[in-house]
Amino acid sequence: MTTVRLMTERFFLSMFAAIVLVGVFPIAFADVLVPVVPGNQLSVAVQPQVTQDPNTQIYTYSYTISNNPGSLQEMWLFAVELSPVTEVLSSTSPSGWRFGVHEDQPIASWAAVEVGQLPADFIDDGNVVPSPFNLKPGETKSGFSFQTFTAPTDGAFYAQGFKKIPQVSGDVEELTDAGLVEPPLTDDSYSSLTTTPNLLPYGGGRRPAVDGFLVFLNVQKDGNVFSAPATIIVKFSAAGESVDRSTFRATLNQRDVTSLFVPDTTFGGDLVAQFDFQNSSLAHGRNVLLTSVDGTVPDTIRSATDVDRVSFDVQN
Repeated sequence: MTTVRLMTERFFLSMFAAIVLVGVFPIAFADVLVPVVPGNQLSVAVQPQVTQDPNTQIYTYSYTISNNPGSLQEMWLFAVELSPVTEVLSSTSPSGWRFGVHEDQPIASWAAVEVGQLPADFIDDGNVVPSPFNLKPGETKSGFSFQTFTAPTDGAFYAQGFKKIPQVSGDVEELTDAGLVEPPLTDDSYSSLTTTPNLLPYGGGRRPAVDGFLVFLNVQKDGNVFSAPATIIVKFSAAGESVDRSTFRATLNQRDVTSLFVPDTTFGGDLVAQFDFQNSSLAHGRNVLLTSVDGTVPDTIRSATDVDRVSFDVQN
C-alpha cells in the first residue's frame, strides 16, 4: 500500500514544501488514513502596536497574540493583510518562528517551523510534527513585528490551527485528476480585523491615469510630521507605467532640490533625499515639496507629466 501525502497550502516562502492537493472524500480507490481537519478550530485575540520613526516615517508593526483557553487547536501560523505594494523592510519573529511575505497574495505571515530534538523512539509516519513553539490554548506570545513605509488602517488577520496533513492510500495522480483541493489559508483560518499596513502609497490622487508615474513611499496625503533630517522616498512606475526618469524634478519650498535625490539602496524605493536645515530649504513648521516626471499614459502613445504636491511639518 502506498501512502500519499496530500499537503494543504502551508506556503511560507520557498522554504516550505510546495503545497499540493487535497480535500478527501470516501472514494473507491483510496482509504482515508488521516482525514481533512479544518484549521479554524481556535479563537485568538490580537493586540497590535504601531510606532513611527519621525525622521524616516518608517512604521513598525508589532503584534501580541493570545490563543483562547477554549481553543481546540494550537496556533502554528499567523498572517496579516498587506496592501498590494507594501515593501517589508525588516522583521522579527519569536523563538522557533519564521517570517515571510507571500508571493501569490498580499499577506505576510509567521509560522512555527522548528520542531526541536525528536525523541529517540520517534517513528516517521510521513506526516508533520507539531512544533513545541506552537501557541497553545491559554498562551500569549509577542515578538511578531515588521517595518514598512505603508501607513496603518484596518485589515484582516488569519490564525491557523495546527493539524496533520491529510493522508490517503492510492495514487496521487488519480487524486490530482479528481481535483480534490483543500481550502486556502484565508478560508481555513480563524480571522478578524486588526491594524495592518493596507493603504496604497500616495501618488497625488488627481489624475488616476498618471498618478502611478511617481509615488511617495513614506508620505501620505495629510498629517505628515518629520524630525530633521526629513527623509523622502519616491518610487517610479508603481503599476508598471513607462516613465522617463531623466525628467524627474523636485523643488522644496520653491527651491530646486532635484540633485538631493539619489538612488535608494536602503528603503525599497528608487530615489531618496534627506533634507536638513543646512543642505536645503527645509523650514521649521510647514514645508511644500513639488515633484514632476514624464511618462506614457497607459494603453496609449500619449506623453503626460505627473505633478505631485505634498506638504509636511518639521517639528525640530
